[in-house]
Amino acid sequence: MRPSGYEPGISIESIDAAKAIYRPIKYKFHDRDVEQEEEAKQSSNVHILDLKTLTSVLTGEVYSFPSACDIFGAPASGQRKPHSRVTKPAIERLLRGVTAELELLNRLMREFGQNPVDLPPDRCYSPATLAKSYLSAMGIKPPQEKFKIPDRINGIATQASVGGRAECMIRQTPVPCTYVDFHAQFASVSKLLGCREILCAESLGFTDFTVEARQMLERAKLDDCFRPAFWKKLRWYALVEPNDDVVPIRAKFGQRVDSDPTMAWNCLASKQPIWITGPDVIAAKLMTGKPLKILEAIKAVPRGVQRGLVPVKLHSEIKVNPLRDDLAVKLVELRSAMKIKNPALAGGLKVAANSTAFGIFSQLDVRSLDSRSPLHIFSGDTDYLTPPAEVWERPSEFYCPLIASLVTGGSHLLCAMLERVVRDMGGQIVAMDTDSAMIVATKDGGAVPCASGPHRQANYQAGSGNAAIRALSWDEGESIRERFEALNPWRKTLKTPFLKLEKENFDANGNRQRLNFYGISAKLYCLFDLDGNRLLVRKPSGHGLGFLQAPYIIADWQRRTGRTWKEDLPPWIFEAWHFILSRELDLPHRPPAWFMQPAVMAVPITTPQVLARLGVFKDDLRPFTVMTVPFPKRETVRDPLWTGYFIMPHTDKLNDLHGRTMVNIVSGETFHIYDKNSSRLSKPPRWLSLRTMEDEINHILSRAESKFCTPTGGVCTSATVGLLARRHIVAGDFHYIGKEASTRWAGGPDPSMLAAAGALDPADETFREYERVVDPKYLDQVRTEAKQFSNKLLSRQSGVARCAIINFKKGKNTIKPRTVRKLTKAIHDLQNKTMKN
Repeated sequence: MRPSGYEPGISIESIDAAKAIYRPIKYKFHDRDVEQEEEAKQSSNVHILDLKTLTSVLTGEVYSFPSACDIFGAPASGQRKPHSRVTKPAIERLLRGVTAELELLNRLMREFGQNPVDLPPDRCYSPATLAKSYLSAMGIKPPQEKFKIPDRINGIATQASVGGRAECMIRQTPVPCTYVDFHAQFASVSKLLGCREILCAESLGFTDFTVEARQMLERAKLDDCFRPAFWKKLRWYALVEPNDDVVPIRAKFGQRVDSDPTMAWNCLASKQPIWITGPDVIAAKLMTGKPLKILEAIKAVPRGVQRGLVPVKLHSEIKVNPLRDDLAVKLVELRSAMKIKNPALAGGLKVAANSTAFGIFSQLDVRSLDSRSPLHIFSGDTDYLTPPAEVWERPSEFYCPLIASLVTGGSHLLCAMLERVVRDMGGQIVAMDTDSAMIVATKDGGAVPCASGPHRQANYQAGSGNAAIRALSWDEGESIRERFEALNPWRKTLKTPFLKLEKENFDANGNRQRLNFYGISAKLYCLFDLDGNRLLVRKPSGHGLGFLQAPYIIADWQRRTGRTWKEDLPPWIFEAWHFILSRELDLPHRPPAWFMQPAVMAVPITTPQVLARLGVFKDDLRPFTVMTVPFPKRETVRDPLWTGYFIMPHTDKLNDLHGRTMVNIVSGETFHIYDKNSSRLSKPPRWLSLRTMEDEINHILSRAESKFCTPTGGVCTSATVGLLARRHIVAGDFHYIGKEASTRWAGGPDPSMLAAAGALDPADETFREYERVVDPKYLDQVRTEAKQFSNKLLSRQSGVARCAIINFKKGKNTIKPRTVRKLTKAIHDLQNKTMKN
């Protein structure tokens, strides 16, 4: 059989695990069909609208069909089930489903029509797409098109662009805290820095700012950072040489060789200078008290105002004038009003506001090249060609790393200001998570038990130690919050504090109560109330657990308890943390009913590469259907039997998997699931036991905060408890990387990005390093440094054969790039040892 030449097909291009682009296509049998298809593209009136995608655009979340109908008030049909026979009841159920889809479509289109954009709904894929359309509706031209920014400047800004700050400073120790959050942090920073002036400028210039930057840094004090006028002076970039300075860096902090780079704020020493933003330069001084060494600085100078700018109205309510209004700020104001009318739509506006503040300006889309070609890499002053590559990162329409990096740098400055203020008052921040922080605090303040703390308790229980940290009082916390009001862009419009107290600080009646923190590592923590032996989980982290298939659905919980679930995370996450905390704090506890259930993921088949690896299931599974990814236990530390991940047809009955078939998506081999509780026989060959939810919870507790160390400089391990300290890092060889995660993760887990599954498609790599074609001049430099050390010492340090080192020192340039990297790392390590001695 072959497709008809007269009936169109449908092309489905995956965006992420939840969304896709649908296009009608005509199958091509002759050259003239290709020509006709190109002509048809220009005048096609066929539009395929995915209701799931449009719902996600408006709400910022991925919802099932019944949930979407419930949110938008459309009559939902029952759960869809396949019918083996055509009967009258089956036809009636299908008609009810079609009617429900039509009702949902009408309500989605009514809501979509509130946006002042000239954009077909089938071409709107996310709230970020709406944000770009808002800018276009106001007549704002894309920065790269308008300014013609040099590649070197884009490279500098991209190198200086670092995401949000996330860290845990007290580990596996319960401490009381105050939970605060910067309201709409990215939009606030955009307003403070005046990024609208850059976006709406007629032209953009770049001037040398070295002398002025040094003078500003020398004079800068903490008080200056609380003056809004000071922030507009920070739109510059500096080439700095860190010398035990706290600056944002990406490095492989994990103990595993194959660990991916992680962002951290450590005490860095580096002979090779790096580019960072003006706000990050000021933040570094606040953290250490000493100015960075600035080698060069460049300032972005907006000139004039672009012609043709026009105001628009958001949801026919809020007017946005690009000559004076920041769109991100106005979207936050609209979100505040929408939270009262329709809370579900407020989520989409939050995503749109963050996208307008920085997201769309940092967007790079991974695209395949027609043929393997070298890429030209720009990062700061680095400029080189890579070996031929299959994919490249194409800048999106509004790509402008100048704005994106300044906004993220400004968010780092806010965090540094908060940490400095707390530290100056003798307090301690226990954790930070992008725009929020947890400050050790009690109602009256005082000493709080904490291993490795700098203070000592007068009265303490034997065996627990007397080390302590100082907790601020709630009144001291209020004085900190009041200080940040000088920067509050929301005081007049939203009447909300800038550094606000989150709801978890209050009980059900709105009274302030003691809140506690328990953390394991960055983004892996839980906030809870404790009254005697009664523990109440207030805010658990879904990190490390949220990717697993839920042991039950929320509807089952509501039916079982007779209550409505109102939290963002599902109830089983709360149950998991309740068990973890109860066990760790020696409180009465018992495992959840699902504790011994197999741990699996439910993921959709979103790429042809995954479909091609389905093995014995290729005839049973179809594109965009859901499959189950089980996690077998390794029999040894590195089981020689298999590597990679497994798949099987989707099932909700996870307690009855014994004997089920699964396929390894790397090797294509078939295995069977073994459950010792369902079989009296010993495990046969090619039968594998699965990891349980208990295993996953224990794995979470074994994680270490690798970005930090003990106060004495020791390695932070899974057994480390108490107060941590920032690591002192000596930079070695620099590596240049691209996007650190595929955009497909935005909509949920996708098997093509599973690290141990192997690269199914170059576009799906979660970590992409750009190697350079080895330059002979660079090899001569490495060779000169290598001659400082003996061949035996270099070989032992690098793992490179002694004969290869001898040939390299003699002038042979046949050395591989990977070997060069090993040698340069070994040379830097040996140089650092020499410096310490």
